[in-house]
Amino acid sequence: MPTINIDSRQINFREFGSGLPVFLLHCSSSHSGQWKSLADQLSDHFKIYTPDFFGYGRSDSLPKDDNPFFEHDIQILEHLLEPADSPIHLVGHSLGGVIATYFTLRHSRRVASLTLIEPVLFNLLEESGDNRGLEYLKLAQSMLILVRFGKLEEAARTFLDFWIGPNSLETMDKETRKYIIETIPRVADDWYGISMYAPGTLRRKDLEKINVPTLVMCASDTKPSARAIVEILCQSISHCRYEEIPEAGHMSPISNPEVVNKIIADFLMQQINEPI
Repeated sequence: MPTINIDSRQINFREFGSGLPVFLLHCSSSHSGQWKSLADQLSDHFKIYTPDFFGYGRSDSLPKDDNPFFEHDIQILEHLLEPADSPIHLVGHSLGGVIATYFTLRHSRRVASLTLIEPVLFNLLEESGDNRGLEYLKLAQSMLILVRFGKLEEAARTFLDFWIGPNSLETMDKETRKYIIETIPRVADDWYGISMYAPGTLRRKDLEKINVPTLVMCASDTKPSARAIVEILCQSISHCRYEEIPEAGHMSPISNPEVVNKIIADFLMQQINEPI
């Protein structure tokens, strides 16, 4: 895998194909391999980049300072963009959707389109006082306490039970289970960074500044808190198109890749042939 270095830390990424650049951004406790099937599908038309964020995949750990995770992970996109002279298409799932949103707000002229699959912008629910955000606060509190006292396996189990379902950790193969447990401390950093009290956290009014073609996707069987975030996005972003994934949960890009990949591919091809 190719690498870049940011402040003496090595970041790994994958690249495929040629053409206009598309960045595929993974969710928490995942890595760039999450997007292999979509990258293969798109590589005949686009240059695909799939980075491992700090502390995930084969990338070095997240820097420990006074900045939330997105301040560091955005730098990965900025470094990979340096040789590119074309606006990029961003696709982000969950955590990746958060990073894609922040990048778009800061570098709007560099973004051609934005695809968000249930970005975990829970700070929006804290800001609005939506009661559907209470399930997120309960999960975050439990996980942060478990990680603080070194109970990483229990924290991983709690995390997966919420997003996927009971006993999800036990049904995974040995290597995947090990990876999930090892990356749980980075997930804790994710929770800190998506709080409205984290420095630099976006607010709902910021979403109105997004003025690029935007696809927002949500699974029919996702968590109420995730759906509440999607509702805010669709109400706030001007050029927003909504697609629902039937019979799927929050992990739809992994559990239902055929459906999700087709919607994303069709949207990206429309940006080439029929831009808004």
